[in-house]
Amino acid sequence: MEFALPGNKLLDIVTCTFLLQHARNEEMLIKFAKCTFNLLKPGGRVIGMNAGCGDDNLSLTIDRGLNKKYGL
Repeated sequence: MEFALPGNKLLDIVTCTFLLQHARNEEMLIKFAKCTFNLLKPGGRVIGMNAGCGDDNLSLTIDRGLNKKYGL
């Protein structure tokens, strides 16, 4: 899984809105992160947003400890 912008343009900021929560396993999460960071200029920033604390799915994930394998 590789992604590049036309002309291999790099960005100052990359946003990952509701992306990381869709990783099915650690390997996919790492690929998502690498693709994201490969779009950045040196010193660029990533802004990530996922489900809020009131989301039932997130609560189930935290309650079951399913986030621990990702170091969260």
